[in-house]
Amino acid sequence: MFRIKTSELKFKLLGFIFLFQVQLFGQQERTNTIVFHPLFGQEQLSLGAKNYLEDSGTILQFSTLKFYISKVQFLNHEKVVWKEKNSYHLVDATLEASLKLVLDCPADLLFNKVQFQLGIDSVTNVTGAMGGDLDPSKGMYWAWQSGYINFKLEGNSSLCPTRNHEFQFHLGGYLFPFESMQLVTLNVVASKQIDIDVDVRELMHQIDLVKQNQVMSPSYEAKDLSFKTISIFKVHQ
Repeated sequence: MFRIKTSELKFKLLGFIFLFQVQLFGQQERTNTIVFHPLFGQEQLSLGAKNYLEDSGTILQFSTLKFYISKVQFLNHEKVVWKEKNSYHLVDATLEASLKLVLDCPADLLFNKVQFQLGIDSVTNVTGAMGGDLDPSKGMYWAWQSGYINFKLEGNSSLCPTRNHEFQFHLGGYLFPFESMQLVTLNVVASKQIDIDVDVRELMHQIDLVKQNQVMSPSYEAKDLSFKTISIFKVHQ
């Protein structure tokens, strides 16, 4: 009789330990979300027929905004405290769901910076086109020699001496000397949601559309413009 009670006690004790571990594990994880807000200056970026007026009087329209975010990580005083595994996200301004990156982080995580790569690293490019957000059907892959398009912005302006006054900036390249992937680091306040503005006006102010309106392959020009894209990412105020 004593053995039965002892067995029952052990069973209950093991059950209690298991439930405690499950509860503890659940407490150790929290969901953090990074939300991207495509903008033109202070206005929400609307792709299609909407016109945006520059101070110079130039009218712009945008039809495409897509870019890759990879290797997302949080830092606390320059030390990496968390990084996402298999971190590849295609952000498409036409797809609201893609503007939100959901990350599973420790509940007690302390950080004051978020860092990510704008583009796809050389190792992944060498591996070749893959599935999910890296699938070639997403329209962000050239070929194995050129790799992925890291950043794509398209539209039209009367300044462009091109067919239909179109501008097309397809920025990529992973081989020397045209490596175009960029590292973006932003100071943030630790919270469950981090809002990041993506202001394409910042980039357009650095481009002379009369002279520069078509960049469609890895080049020094693509590399230079890729560096300028860093400026469009800012913590939402």
